[in-house]
Amino acid sequence: MGVFRLQSVKNPIYYIPYSLIHSMKYFLGLLGVGLGILLVVKTEWLIQNFGTSTWAETHMGTSGGTRLMYKLIGIIIIFLSFMAMTGLLGGFILAIFGGIFGAGLQ
Repeated sequence: MGVFRLQSVKNPIYYIPYSLIHSMKYFLGLLGVGLGILLVVKTEWLIQNFGTSTWAETHMGTSGGTRLMYKLIGIIIIFLSFMAMTGLLGGFILAIFGGIFGAGLQ
């Protein structure tokens, strides 16, 4: 696959073919899943290197608030990555935030 040029405009625009963009969502989704898994599995390493979060310790339980926060962020990243790979993320975001911006109102 190479870079293609559109001839219909005055200044040529270089673009990436749709098939490459379509397969890129799976690659980026798998990267997101990998990042989420690292956050869930390597929580102790993150705490040792970056320290604890005062907010998380105060609002998310006793002494394990930072661990819980890292694990929840990792699970959310995994969930959103799978939704992006399957094409469900757009509808999910529209359902949550659509009313704020008037999307879907006719």
